[in-house]
Amino acid sequence: MISANDINAILENYLKSKDGQDFLKKQGISISFHNEEQLRQIAEHLKNDIINEFLRITNHASLVDAQDYFGSAYVKVGKVSHTKSGDKVNINFSDHALYRPSLVGRNGKPTGSGVDDIFALITNGTNKQARVYGNWTYYSEGLGYGAETTWTRAWLPRRAKPFIEAIIKHYEAANPGLKITYPPSWR
Repeated sequence: MISANDINAILENYLKSKDGQDFLKKQGISISFHNEEQLRQIAEHLKNDIINEFLRITNHASLVDAQDYFGSAYVKVGKVSHTKSGDKVNINFSDHALYRPSLVGRNGKPTGSGVDDIFALITNGTNKQARVYGNWTYYSEGLGYGAETTWTRAWLPRRAKPFIEAIIKHYEAANPGLKITYPPSWR
C-alpha cells in the first residue's frame, strides 16, 4: 500500500523536475523548495564558486588576491526572498571588486584607463591584436595601493571564458525554482 508520504515524495520529485517546473510555469505557479537560510547558503556557495573560478582561470588563486578584491567588505550576499517568479538571491560585487587598474609602462604612466568590470572582460574576451607590457601594481589589504609591483605582459586577443554562465546554469539545475539574474555583460 502506498502511503501519503510516498505520494508527497513522488509529487515533490515531479515538481522539482524540468517537466514539473514547466507545468508550474504554464499554470503561473511558483513553489519554493528552500527556506531563507537555505537560499542564503546557496548564495554564499554561488558567490564563492564565482570568485574561485575567476581566480583559477586568471591564475591568481592566492588568498591575498582573493581578500584584496573579494573580501567581505567588497562582495556581500544581500537579501534573499521568495517571489512570484521564483526564489531570489542578491550577491553584490562592489566596484572595487570588479575594477582593475591599467598596467604602468616603463615611463611610470598607466598604459590605459583600467578595466571597470573584470568579469565582463574575462567572460567576453577581447579581439584586440596587441601585447601589452607594464608593471602590475597590487592593492594589498592593510598596506594600500602600490604595496607590491611586478613586471608582466597581457596577451591579446583573449578568448571568451563564459565561466559565470556555466556556474549559474549548474546552480539553477541543482536548485529547482531558483532563477538567477546577472548582468548581461557577464554572458
